Amino acid sequence: EIENKLVINKPNSSMMKIFSFKNSNEVIRKFILFIIRIFIAAVFIFSGVAKLLEIQGFIQIVHKFQIVPELVLPYFAAVLPAIELFLGLCLIFNLFTRLAIMSLSILLTIFIIAITITMVRGISVNCGCFGGFFKNVVGLHALAKDFFLLGFLIFFIRFHKKYFVTP
Repeated sequence: EIENKLVINKPNSSMMKIFSFKNSNEVIRKFILFIIRIFIAAVFIFSGVAKLLEIQGFIQIVHKFQIVPELVLPYFAAVLPAIELFLGLCLIFNLFTRLAIMSLSILLTIFIIAITITMVRGISVNCGCFGGFFKNVVGLHALAKDFFLLGFLIFFIRFHKKYFVTP
């Protein structure tokens, strides 16, 4: 007697993971984090390059903030854009990502403090965010931009499991 057995090929469990709802959320999360990483990288690469291309103008902008001592002003004005460029490139190439994200978060916090101090003191100066390429006067617009970028970095820190521990 021949038994008729209906054989159903069960899909491979790894194939099921590709199409699972949980995995699709993971793909979306990784895509969003990738876009944030590239966006932040592009902003800081552009900012660093813009400042380095017009270093004398950037030195004058930093001087007008009246925060950095004149003795270290030229060094500060050269090192800051180099750091921005380096950290942006780290993000583009996904190297030292945790260090880059944390460093940029600290840098943006310092920028927010400097802008706030300058606003409170009533000093009208180009924010220098992108060297001389954009003439943005220090104010709520520059402050909002930095908070916006910091928000993206905090989002990245909160939701990127590879580099940061999440609750």
